[in-house]
Amino acid sequence: MKALGVLLVSIMLLSIVIVSPALAQMGQSNMMGEMRGEQFGHMDNRFTGFEENTLLQISNMFGVPVENIIFDMGLPENTDPSLTIGEIEAEYGVSGDLVANYMVLHMGNMPTSVNSRGFVEMRQQAMQGIRHQGMTQGLNFMMQGHSAFGNYTTFTFDESGEIFNFALSGDVIFDSIKVSDFDYISQNIRGSNAAYIGSSSLINIHDNPMATMQVRAMDDKTVVFDLADGVEASIDNEELNGATIIKITKNNFQGFLIASPDFMNSDQQISDIDISLTDEAINVDLVENSLVMFRATTMSPQFHQTMFQYSSQSLGMHQMINNGIAMGRVGAEITMHDGGTSMSFLNYTPVNVQVREARQNRLVLGVSSELKEGQVIAIHMDERTMDFTESDRLRLRYDGVPLSCTNNIDELFEGGDQPLCYYLQENDTASMLVHMPEFSEHEIIIELEPESESAENETEIADETEDAEPIPAFEVLFAVTALGAAYSLKRRL
Repeated sequence: MKALGVLLVSIMLLSIVIVSPALAQMGQSNMMGEMRGEQFGHMDNRFTGFEENTLLQISNMFGVPVENIIFDMGLPENTDPSLTIGEIEAEYGVSGDLVANYMVLHMGNMPTSVNSRGFVEMRQQAMQGIRHQGMTQGLNFMMQGHSAFGNYTTFTFDESGEIFNFALSGDVIFDSIKVSDFDYISQNIRGSNAAYIGSSSLINIHDNPMATMQVRAMDDKTVVFDLADGVEASIDNEELNGATIIKITKNNFQGFLIASPDFMNSDQQISDIDISLTDEAINVDLVENSLVMFRATTMSPQFHQTMFQYSSQSLGMHQMINNGIAMGRVGAEITMHDGGTSMSFLNYTPVNVQVREARQNRLVLGVSSELKEGQVIAIHMDERTMDFTESDRLRLRYDGVPLSCTNNIDELFEGGDQPLCYYLQENDTASMLVHMPEFSEHEIIIELEPESESAENETEIADETEDAEPIPAFEVLFAVTALGAAYSLKRRL
């Protein structure tokens, strides 16, 4: 009999949330104001007079079971379903706006009065409304009953091993994701990572722009992805040493499922992973020491369900990252937002990453591993973390030496015996991929060079940056070891 010995290691990921008085007042005004769900009334008339409806009435109108509403809203189990939403707010303090936002995100009976973009906008407004009321910011899950509301990723988890309404930026990609024989043990939700532990499988979901979701199997498992309306799937036939990549599209959005060996495990020799597709679902038959993961090609929330199209550079970079993950060539992926106070870490191979310094316009990473082969580390930053308007002052160093960069991402993944980087900036984000040819312990520094020194020397990076005044909230040491929710495998005799 096999069991999963879970080691939730070192999620020493400090999420610092700075809440302004204005935001606090906004949360109070939402609860005390006149809206009570009326903010959605101009798009869906079921929200007109929302607080006058009973719990049972809104359950029937929106197709959400009463018991789900009661549990997720934190109401007493014996709550009378004949109470109106206004009466529930008065008696239990549960805001009518909170209930309205919840209904938008969980409704089974969809509105007929809005198009796909309008519905995504409703969902985006609802998820941020819930997060604001909970005073939650950045890459960080806010829990409301069984549901998790991230800045990008939202979903509902059931202890049977099923995930419902998996969405990125309000755009539902999977109606459900089911893991067979999950045998729930526990869960750990911290910062941008949600880990759900079963006896022989592990589900990890991350709040980041890729909405990364992983199912790791320590025994044979079947994972079924039920596609949301408008979602299509197709298998990429590129040969990837036994790994398989499935392209997921919805209007102008694309993401990928990657089925491969679990490179976090020392035993990477696995039998074939069987995959079957229909118009409605994807079935992935995992074997011992394998995994399937979803990873989206990043898209700003305002572009979902619009005429926006990805650039060829963005598509090419994400394809190379996906292929590298599938073949065990990408060691870790790091997303930094809000000046370094908000972050997401993923490990794809046994590479240890430490954030030694994170402040505005400066990031210092320590990277180590016992792997013999080289790895690529992917780093994504938003404009609040690094000032991209001054890209000529951007400097990258590897063990104190200026890092050479290439415009050809293929060259980066071809390996070689010299460290190399690839840089892509689009809209309000930038990605830096670093090829590390061999391992012991190395340091990567990404910083914006002070203007005076930049003017004197366009090629060298300043060794000292004490003159750049750090924002106090950024002067924090973050230590992150291996996986955000790492685990070790044990066998019971």
